[in-house]
Parts: sequence; C-alpha cells; structure tokens
Amino acid sequence: MGDAPSGAARPKLVQPLSLRANFSWTLAGNLVAYAGNWAILVALAKMGTKMAVGQYTDALTVAQPVMIFAQMGLRVVQATDQRESHRFGSYVAVRISCMALALMVSMAVALWGPFSHAAAPALMVLAVALVLDGFSDVMYGLMQQKECMDRIAVSMIVRNLLALAGVIGGYYLTHSVAWAMVGSAVGYLVVLCTYDTLSASRLLGTAGGHKRRLEAWRPVWDRAAMRDIMATGFPLALMSLFILLNTRGPQFIVGRLLGEGALGLFAGVASLYNVGYFVINALCVAAVPRLSQHYTRGEERQFLRIGGALSLVAGGAGIVIFLAGFLWGPKLLATLFTAEFSQAAPALNWMLAGGALFYVSTAIGTVVSSTRSFAPQTVLSGVVAGVAMLGAYLLVPRYGIQGAAYASFATMAVRLLGIAAVFAFLWRGRDAATKAAEGQA
Repeated sequence: MGDAPSGAARPKLVQPLSLRANFSWTLAGNLVAYAGNWAILVALAKMGTKMAVGQYTDALTVAQPVMIFAQMGLRVVQATDQRESHRFGSYVAVRISCMALALMVSMAVALWGPFSHAAAPALMVLAVALVLDGFSDVMYGLMQQKECMDRIAVSMIVRNLLALAGVIGGYYLTHSVAWAMVGSAVGYLVVLCTYDTLSASRLLGTAGGHKRRLEAWRPVWDRAAMRDIMATGFPLALMSLFILLNTRGPQFIVGRLLGEGALGLFAGVASLYNVGYFVINALCVAAVPRLSQHYTRGEERQFLRIGGALSLVAGGAGIVIFLAGFLWGPKLLATLFTAEFSQAAPALNWMLAGGALFYVSTAIGTVVSSTRSFAPQTVLSGVVAGVAMLGAYLLVPRYGIQGAAYASFATMAVRLLGIAAVFAFLWRGRDAATKAAEGQA
C-alpha cells in the first residue's frame, strides 16, 4: 500500500494535547484568521471603495476554488491516517505537484479571463499567496494528526496578522489591490519559512540545524504512495471545491451580472455569514482525530456523543447569530463597513438563516469525514453546488444580491437534508455489518 512510515520507530518527541486544549487553540487560531480575513474587506472598504472590495472578491472567486481543489484534501487525509500508512514526504510530493499545476491554471485564467485591469493582477498575486498557504496547510495536516493544534493556532495567528498588516500597508501606499495582495503573500511566506518549518521538523524528529530542518520539506517521489494519497484525497478535493462553490459560485455570478460594486456589497454580507463557521470549524478540526480513533476502535457511544455535541453547538451558534443579524443588521453593516453597505441588510437576514443550516451540516459532515466515507459527500456536494449556481443564475437577474441570498438559503437547506441522509445511511449500514459479524461469530 505504498511507502512504509519512516517514523514508526522514532520516539514521540511531542505529546498530543487534550481535546479541550486542542479546541481552545483551534478556536483562537480560527477567530484570528476570520478576523484577519474580515478586516481585509473592512480595510479595503474604508481606505478605498466597494469597487476595491469587489476586485479583491473577484480574484478570490477564481483563485480560491482552484487552490482548494489542488490541496486534494490532504489535511483531512493526513489527520485521519492514524496508522501512518505514508511518510510525510509523500504528502509533500503530492502538494508540490498539485500546487505547481494550480498556479499555472490561475495565471492562465488571470491573463485570458473576463477580469478588469485591476482584478487580473490581483488574481495573479493572490494565487501565489494561496500556494504559500497550501504549503503551510500540509504542515498543518501533520500537526493535526499529532493532535498538536497549538502549533497550528500560533501559525495562523501570526501569519494572518502579518498578512493584514501587509494588505493595509500595500493599499495605503499604492491604492492598488494587487500590491495589497503582495503584502499578504509576504506575511504568509515569513511564517511558512520560519515557524511552520520548525514545528514540522520537531514533530518529525529532524529539529536541529538549518539543514536538518529542511529535511521536513524533502519530498518522497514514491509513485505508488502518491497515487494512493491522491486516490484517497480526490473525493475530498471535489467535495471541498463544491462546498466553496456554494459561496464563491453565486459571488462569481453577481460579479459578472451586476458588476464589481454589487459584488463588493454582497461580499460584505457574506463575510458576516461566516462568523459562526470559524467557531464550528474549530470544534470540528479539533474533534476529527478523536472521532476517527473512536470509529476505528468501534467505540460507538463515544463517537456518537462527540458527534451529537458538535451538532447541538452548531445549531445553537447559528440561531444566536441569525437573531443578532435580524435585530441589528443595518447598523452592523454601516458600522463595520460604510453606510452604503446597510442597503444589503435584507440579504443579510437570508444569508444568516442559511448560515445556521450550514453550521449544522458542517458538524454532521465532519462526523461522516472522520469515518473516511468521502465519496457519498462528494456526490452530495456536487448536487448542492449545482443548486447554488442554478439558483443564483435564476434569481440574481431578477432580485439582485437579494436573489443571491435566496439561493444561498435554499442551497444550505438542501445540504443539511442531504448530509443527514448520508449519515443515516452509513450508520444503518454499519449496524447491519456489525450484526452480521456477531451472527457469524
């Protein structure tokens, strides 16, 4: 089954953290990451206009899906590889190969795609920044597998603060979104070449001099191992792409049909839609290794207890955030961005209602992913992405950004119903298999 783990006989140098500690660190990292990404939108709106926000979002709508697909779901594949079937270098080799191809695709789209003179350069630079993010992500997969989420959190906090400072400085000096993205890329590069590399080296037992730390980046070009990793991760890559298209797809349609100004307004609304996601995602990321362990060992009660808790917290967070937006939406948008953004408050209500459904479906999807049952989720995600794109295409011309919000709510309702059905089907199949095994015994 590919390469044998080289670190199987190596002594454990770093002890894993508890589930509570891992959640706390992941929550801190995700909150700073969300705040940093949101602050970039605010900074562009305050220092520039909604057009600057639209140019940045336009670049994201293309670069981010390409790079997300190129990541091949490696982080989840690594985190759930509890038997350490492949060496870390094989994951690095897959990441290098896929990122090189994704960068070429992004550059080609920027050169020949339907983008303005301001958005095209921003797309090119943003693609480079996301490649650097992808290399940090493969380090995060190792850290998550070892249940050392504190290292991921520190990295996320520092690099997002540096990236934000770079964006503000770049835009302040040049009033160019492309140069703002250069500042972001520099922040990513600094943390990748220092903290991330050192952390991975320590987990691999290669910490020491500069040359030994570079061993963490040494790819292992084992074709059998790479094929196995990519075969496992491909459904995840498709699923991640489809999930991202749930939001980026409608944004792309808004930008093409209504222009960069309307896209800027919709991007401001969508940024608040993600408030609760980063809390839920922190819980899910911290819980994946533990859920995978319980499932592998057949500890069904512990597995269901953690999964149920995730779903309840996700639903509660979604309700609270929806109520806050319903009561104070216009004031929030005007305060956080500019008064011009308050006109998008009706769209915000529908987006936050859909967000509550999205949080719960994310929790259930995490439980399913921990069993390595990726293929059913991939099919579902494709259907959901189709609903998102079709809904936006039909509703945006008639209702504007409000139509995009309607499409988002319908999309999340379909996603929740679908993932609940997938979990029920998988669990029923597991129960049937267990009873059959007991009968044979």
